[in-house]
This record gives sequence, structure tokens and C-alpha cells, in this order.
Amino acid sequence: MFYNIVLSRRCCVEVETLITEMEPSVSRDENGKTTTTYRPVYQFTYNGQEYVVYGHGYSGIDTYVPGDTVTLRINPDQPEKFFDPRRDRKIVAVILIFPVVGLLIGILGIRRYLKYR
Repeated sequence: MFYNIVLSRRCCVEVETLITEMEPSVSRDENGKTTTTYRPVYQFTYNGQEYVVYGHGYSGIDTYVPGDTVTLRINPDQPEKFFDPRRDRKIVAVILIFPVVGLLIGILGIRRYLKYR
């Protein structure tokens, strides 16, 4: 989570990228059920050099389709470091929601405990 926040601040140059593929990852649980998630593979040119970079983690949420064009924000000093505003913010939002909900449940539980004590 913190890494994505740092990336979002350091990555200040916008580039248009092409989604060349959605790389699959298949996992199997203890019951034998398989789940497939994907990460995008981005291709772009910056300062005359071509880059191919891979999305941060696999997800089934809001996946792209090969051939899509996406705007990434890259670090001008290290173009292979990037932030995908559309995809990475959703991951950060999901990660932030769980602790907040847990904190609220804890507070309500303590209040209820103290009330009926």
C-alpha cells in the first residue's frame, strides 16, 4: 500500500501505453477449485526507448483487454517504475477499507461491552 502511494507521487510523467496481453496466474485451493487472475503487460516508448512492464500484482478486478491503450504515470528517472491510476488506486482503496471496517467493528464492540458491563 505504502509503495503505491510513493509511486503515485514520484511518477509524474504521463505516457500512453498499449496493453499487449493479460498475463494469467492460475491457483488451486485445497478443494481443487481453480481461480485465474491476470496482470496487464504494458508497452510504451519514452525518450526514444521502448519499455515493456508488468502490472503490480494479479487481479480479477477491472482487467484490461489486449489492444487497449492506457495512460500510465511513470518516473522520468526510472521509466520502468510506474503507477496505473485506474488500476493501482483500486487496489489501494480495497486495502484501506479492511482496516477501517475492522477498527469500526472493534470500537462498536468495546462500546457495547462497556454499556452492558
